[in-house]
Amino acid sequence: MLGVGTLTTSPASLANNGIPSTVSPKLGTQTVGYNGKLADGWVDLGWGPRTLNQGPAKIDIGGWQGWILGRPGADLSVFETLKVQVKLPGSEKPPMVSVRVMFDGDDKFPTYRLGPSTADAGGFYSYAVPTASLNPNGKKFDRLMFQGSQQFPPNTFVQLNNIALTGRRMGAGSAEVSTGQARTTLKLRDVRPAKVSIDCAANRHVISPGIYGIAFNALTEDSQKSQFTIGATTRRWGGDPTSRFNWQDGNAWNPGHN
Repeated sequence: MLGVGTLTTSPASLANNGIPSTVSPKLGTQTVGYNGKLADGWVDLGWGPRTLNQGPAKIDIGGWQGWILGRPGADLSVFETLKVQVKLPGSEKPPMVSVRVMFDGDDKFPTYRLGPSTADAGGFYSYAVPTASLNPNGKKFDRLMFQGSQQFPPNTFVQLNNIALTGRRMGAGSAEVSTGQARTTLKLRDVRPAKVSIDCAANRHVISPGIYGIAFNALTEDSQKSQFTIGATTRRWGGDPTSRFNWQDGNAWNPGHN
């Protein structure tokens, strides 16, 4: 139901909500879920008191309540970033809101807290959350769940707006291969699995003792002695600081940390 409504069911029971997931809508380089109103193809899936389609969504996160916004049938895992703007009540500061993704009753995705940020002139905090943080295993998802990051009293309303998924990444059905300066995109059906075995006992030979060297570190040369006791056969003097070494000014050098 749009507008203000209260659902007594839990987020887990709302995960599928009776919406068929057989439809697979076409997605562009981004998909906007809510910007002042529900976008085409996106639906309100519950569950706490809320006001929608009259500007920023006003969601009650008190008592572990929240809101599920979904695009049934879509595979939103193809996007790289979730963007959302959050306005908190009064003088409250983040984190107050958490977000996670869901799909067809599978709510075993990590919860991401929308942490400290800087509010704009309108009081909104803007976030860009990598979907890899929300979906580390790359599973399909088609809905977003916003909830209080802790238990707040009833009638703790936050505002959400400009909710979008952006940065279309390469789909799971293709792979990119680089050969020299040429770049080729292959369909997965063109890629064949290969078994590789390594025989550690084959063609053995003595390894040069020069390989077992360590880097010289002027910052710890006087405070540590392990460099003399671990059996290193060589000590390399090099790296970034040496490009700024000035032997004419008394072995002066700059580590580039200032």
